[in-house]
Amino acid sequence: MKYLMAILLSGGFLTTNAQNADLKTIDRLQGDIQKYMQLSRVAGLSVGVIYNGRLIWQQGFGVMNTETGKPVTSQTVFECNSLSKPVFAYGVMQLVRSGRLNLDTPVVRYMDTGWHISRDSRINLVTARMLLSHSSGLKDISENEAGFNFNPGERWQYAPAGYQVLTQVVERITSEPIEQYMKEAVLAPLGMVNSSFTWLPQYDSLRAYSHNWQGKVAGPPFKWQHGAGCCSLQSTPEDYSRFIIAIMHDTTGIVIPQIKTGTEWPDIAWGIGWGLEMHGTDTTIWHWGDGGNSKDYIVADLAHNNAVVLFSNSQNGLFFVRELLTMTLGRKYQSPEFLGYQRYDSPSWLALESIMANGAAAFLQTFHKDSLSEAQLNTIGYRLTEAGKLADAVAILQRNAADHPASANAWDSLAEACAKAGDEKAARQYYQKSLQLKPANKKAENWLRNH
Repeated sequence: MKYLMAILLSGGFLTTNAQNADLKTIDRLQGDIQKYMQLSRVAGLSVGVIYNGRLIWQQGFGVMNTETGKPVTSQTVFECNSLSKPVFAYGVMQLVRSGRLNLDTPVVRYMDTGWHISRDSRINLVTARMLLSHSSGLKDISENEAGFNFNPGERWQYAPAGYQVLTQVVERITSEPIEQYMKEAVLAPLGMVNSSFTWLPQYDSLRAYSHNWQGKVAGPPFKWQHGAGCCSLQSTPEDYSRFIIAIMHDTTGIVIPQIKTGTEWPDIAWGIGWGLEMHGTDTTIWHWGDGGNSKDYIVADLAHNNAVVLFSNSQNGLFFVRELLTMTLGRKYQSPEFLGYQRYDSPSWLALESIMANGAAAFLQTFHKDSLSEAQLNTIGYRLTEAGKLADAVAILQRNAADHPASANAWDSLAEACAKAGDEKAARQYYQKSLQLKPANKKAENWLRNH
C-alpha cells in the first residue's frame, strides 16, 4: 500500500493489473527516469507501459513549464507531433473497411474535377497505400504545389507531405474537417477523451510547454485551429495507450510490410502508418514524433502485447529512449539507431556540458580534433551561441576552422558567431574566407554587402 500511495501522490498510477507486472522494473523506472532526465536536461515527460495488452503503469515526471514549475501529471497533455500519423492512418483504414476508399486507387480520383496538387503527371499514380507507407515520392508541398523526389512506389522516403495530401482526400470523402472525422471515427470510439486534432479549451491548463536543449521554455503551445493528419494530435500516454491496445486487437493490414526502408536496415520496413521492425517471425511496430522542442516515441511488441509510450516536452526528450525501451520491454531495438538521435552520454553532448560548466578554454586544453567531427563541433558552437556564451562559441568555432581550413561552412559559422559577438572586423575576414572556398555562399555575400 505504501508503494502504491507513493506512485499515486507523484502523479502516476498502477492499475489493478499491476500484479501481472514486474514491480521491481517499475520501481527502477522511477529512479532511473529522473536520473536520465537530469543528465539530459529534460524538463518534463510522461510514460505509459502496457503489458499483456493492458496499461499497467503511467506516470508524469518533471514540470510542464520550467518558468512556473507546474508538475507533469497523468492528466498533462502533450503534442504528439508525428505520432499523429499512426492514429490518422487508423482513421483512413476505417474508410477502407467501409468501402469508401481503396488503398490502391489513385487519390486524385477522390477529388473534385480539376483538382491538382502537382503539374507532374506522376501525381496520377499516387495511391493512399503509397502515402501511408512513405513510398509516394512526394516532396514538401509549397503553395499547394508538390514535386517528386522519385517515381511513386519506387522506394521509401519519409514524407509528411503525403499525409497532408491524404488529409485533403479524407476531408473530401467525408465532407468533414479532419478533426471532426477523427473524433467520430477514432478518438471517441476508443475513449480518448483528452485527445484532439485541434485545440480544446481545457488545454489552456493541461498542455505542456516545449523546452529547448537547455531546459528553457521555447514558447507557448501552438493552438491548432485546423487539424492535420501528419502532426496536430494532442494526447496523454493513457489515451494513446488506448489506441495502441486497439491496434493490438486488430492489426488487419497495418503490420504487413509495404516497403523496405533500405539495404542498410534490412529488418526495418514501413507498413500502413507504422514503422515495422522484424525479429524473426515477430513484428514490432514503432513511430516517433519530433516537434523540434518536443519529442515522442512508441514501440509495441505485438508478439507479447507489450508496449511503451513516451511523451516529452523537451528537445532532448529522446536522449535516453534506448535505455527506456530496454528497461520496459527487456531488449534492444534498431529503431532508435535508425533515427540516430543523440544520446545523453554521447561525446558531443558531454563536451557541450563541459564547456557550459567550465568554459571553452579548459575544454580546448585537452581536446583532440579526432574526438569530434567538424559537424559536431560546429553544432556545439551554435548551441553556445544560443546560450549566450558568445566568447566560448567563437573559441570553439575558431578551433573548428583551424582544424578544417578547407571547409567553407566552418569559416561561415565562425563569421556568424563573431558578428553576433559584435566583432564585425573578424566577421568580415571569415565571411570572405568562406566565400573564397564557396563562391555560391549567398549568406556570406549578403552579409558582406550590407556591412
